Amino acid sequence: MRRAVSHAGAVALGLLAWDVRGQAEPPVMPVSPAPDPASAEDVALERYLESSGLDEVLAAHLRARIERAEGAERSGLAERLSRVYTRLLARAPSPAERERLETMCRELLAKVPESESLGLRVDLARTQYLRAEEAGERFRLRLLPEEDRAEALRTLKAVRTVFERCAEVAGRRVDALERREQSGREAELRALREDLAEARRVRSLSRFYAGWACVYQSLIEKDQDAPRQALVHFGFLLNASLNKPPALDRVPRGSLRFEHVARAVVGVAMAHAALDNPSEAMRWLDALDSAEALPASLTRQLPIRRLQVLAVAGQWPDIEALTRRLRRDEAGKERPLEPLEARLLGVLALEARTVKDGVRPGLVPVVDGLTRTAMGDLIAREQIGHIKDLVDRFGTAVLDKDGFIVQYVRGLQEMEKARDLHRAAGKLEEPATTTEARAGYRAAAGLFASANSGQDASRFASHRARAAILEGLCRYSAGDTEDAAKVFQAAVELAQKAPESALEESRSQRRDALWYAIVALDAAVEKGKVSLAETRDRLAVLYLGEFPGTENAARLLLRPRTGGLIGDEQALTILLGVERQSPVYAASRRQAAVVLYRLYRASPAAQREFAAVRFLEVVVSVLDREREEALGAPGVMPSREAAERFIVRSRQAAEAQLALSSPDTARAESHLAEIESVARVHAISLESIGAEMAFWRLRIALARDDWAGAERLGAVIASAAQPGRGVFEPLARRALWASAVDRLAREPESKPRLERLVAVGKRLIESAPKPTGDAAPANDGLDGVRDATARAATDLVNAHGAGRELRELALAIDQDLVARGRATAAGLKRLAENAEAAGQQALALDAWKRLSSALVASEPAWFEARYNAMRLEAASDGNAAVIAMRQHRLLYPSFGPPPWGEKLAELDQAIRKRTGQDTSPDVAPAGGGGGGAKGGGA
Repeated sequence: MRRAVSHAGAVALGLLAWDVRGQAEPPVMPVSPAPDPASAEDVALERYLESSGLDEVLAAHLRARIERAEGAERSGLAERLSRVYTRLLARAPSPAERERLETMCRELLAKVPESESLGLRVDLARTQYLRAEEAGERFRLRLLPEEDRAEALRTLKAVRTVFERCAEVAGRRVDALERREQSGREAELRALREDLAEARRVRSLSRFYAGWACVYQSLIEKDQDAPRQALVHFGFLLNASLNKPPALDRVPRGSLRFEHVARAVVGVAMAHAALDNPSEAMRWLDALDSAEALPASLTRQLPIRRLQVLAVAGQWPDIEALTRRLRRDEAGKERPLEPLEARLLGVLALEARTVKDGVRPGLVPVVDGLTRTAMGDLIAREQIGHIKDLVDRFGTAVLDKDGFIVQYVRGLQEMEKARDLHRAAGKLEEPATTTEARAGYRAAAGLFASANSGQDASRFASHRARAAILEGLCRYSAGDTEDAAKVFQAAVELAQKAPESALEESRSQRRDALWYAIVALDAAVEKGKVSLAETRDRLAVLYLGEFPGTENAARLLLRPRTGGLIGDEQALTILLGVERQSPVYAASRRQAAVVLYRLYRASPAAQREFAAVRFLEVVVSVLDREREEALGAPGVMPSREAAERFIVRSRQAAEAQLALSSPDTARAESHLAEIESVARVHAISLESIGAEMAFWRLRIALARDDWAGAERLGAVIASAAQPGRGVFEPLARRALWASAVDRLAREPESKPRLERLVAVGKRLIESAPKPTGDAAPANDGLDGVRDATARAATDLVNAHGAGRELRELALAIDQDLVARGRATAAGLKRLAENAEAAGQQALALDAWKRLSSALVASEPAWFEARYNAMRLEAASDGNAAVIAMRQHRLLYPSFGPPPWGEKLAELDQAIRKRTGQDTSPDVAPAGGGGGGAKGGGA
């Protein structure tokens, strides 16, 4: 495959070069394109398209004209089309679009090889160069395979030739245009200057890329000519004399703010380094360090380039100082080098130690220290591939034989071998099952343990936790879960002891170690080590407290064994904080819905609506996903398990929708319909929830003021054949009752609403369990229903002339409330009035007496009760009425406030007249009891 790519690249590069056809040099085209004998319409259209920025249409127009043009006209059209292509390439929105345009460019150059098209040739060559440049950077890091090295070298040489030829032709064009500018007519100057600016741009670009192609060529192969030519090319950009290398004192300092100039200076430094002139290279890099407003893109690159130059010079103490600076962030805190920086440092140090006389004897400890730093930072960045590659490439001879890094790398190698065996026999997520894999993991674990116990381990304080974590992972994969848990817990402590400069990294290590410890302990508990459950749960609580925003925190809450370790609100914060792209997002939302429904059901009445809204906000998205899983979606097979979850969740959602003060009946009805639809798809019986489904529909009917429909559904729920009747029948009665009360409150005098309330109340009262034997009646929670029913029945009698059966119903209810000790003042008054109307004087008298005893003396209602009690008593027992009146007058000489004072005074006169006795407080009552004077009531 690579050979095919190489051949295609060679063909493309061939199209970039001129078809010299035996000529020694590329042709020098005329300064301006030859006249174009096109029609006036073609010219006008071309000008319009160009001025309107319609480059795609303009390109198509020019391609069509090239097909029918010949000679100089064809060449001129090709030149203009190449400029359009250059503009399109510069703003290509995607790699695919750029590739399409590049193909069209090559077709143009192949079709009109005599065309100059310098800008287009440079742009196409730059695409090839950038790929070769990437290969050169990989070579610098010793990451480029040998076959790719040869291909990159061929590409660099080919594009260098293109850039150099384009620079030469553009230079001649610049000279010609400058001469014409001096003698040109005023009308031509604007066009001449535009052509001159374009020619200079192409010359500069060609020289720039030719210089860098030479630099990377010299990097890949030790060629002294390439870096010398690079200096000449960069000299054109840096104010050097013609065909001479640049001199630093001739470079205008202000020009260094331009990125292409600054990069040319870097290229000069690299060329000098390739020529074994590191001191001169450092002078050029120093100039950039002191430059004002250096482009940000070069700020981080310069130290890396300086590393290369210092390594060429063998100035290892300076590299050590530079490395220390690179390992500190803007706040001054220590941090590991970036992976490629650490790799480069390791390559430079290891190559120096493996080359004979590469390091002066006195600097060997410095170089070895830099090697340890590079390897340690690769460890910190978990760059296992880089570590193994460097050890495979350079060996461990330059490292301490029994040191931390050697043992760590050997552990990585053994771990990788064990993983290969593990992968071949089972899943890597589970402990290995083969003896060979387990033995390999245990050997790797021993090497990581040795790394942490070595004499130089203290030098790697920020990496020891990582070694312990890898040891724990090996022991876990070997099936030694309890031992793994102990190692992970030790890793937690090691991470805690990491230096302050590595706080962020140590926190990450502590997080990982804690999680792995929980996983290992959980596995050990499953194997029968039940005593470890307490430690597992303690670490789980610690993890949830320290790292609540992580996916693993959500995973903990999703596990039945560790899901209840924290409060519901804290759990919701974690579950709802999971990002949408997380693999546990859907499960976290489902669990959040479970918690929110539980909170909704447990909430007091005052907070019930808020809890319902919280639940509904989450459950909607959960239902959407479960509906797809239940019914099937593109790429998703229908799942019966998801269907069952969906049915449960939809029942909960319908309940919450109907708990709102303004129920969303349409949404609730939709939930019920979807339950039935999903059940049909999977042949799931809904018989067990028939009463519940009817109850929710009853609630919907009530919310829509469909009383007849609600009563019909109530009858369905009450039918003996309905499963769930025992739970939902009383709920249905109460729902009907609450609706009847609510509607009566809106029209208190409505006869139909009074009758509805009495009917529902009567059914509720009759459904209450009756006390058995001599047991005292229990408080069944229906006393409010009894009172309201009796009141409505009385209103029907008094206001609407209903029959005596309703008065008898009210009497029976109120007498029951009195017997149960739960009568209200209004109920006692109602009982007294109904009893007297029914001719039950003794019952009425007893009710008024009870009421006066219950009320606070001197209140108007008390005077009313006293008046009616004495009035009825006067009709049945005159002496008792006289005694009662004397007592009253003793306490209230003026009888009381109006209107009851006047009524009591009139009653006093009636009692006097009927009994012939004085009711004054200071007169003793007549003896003998008796009925007093005969006659009618007072």
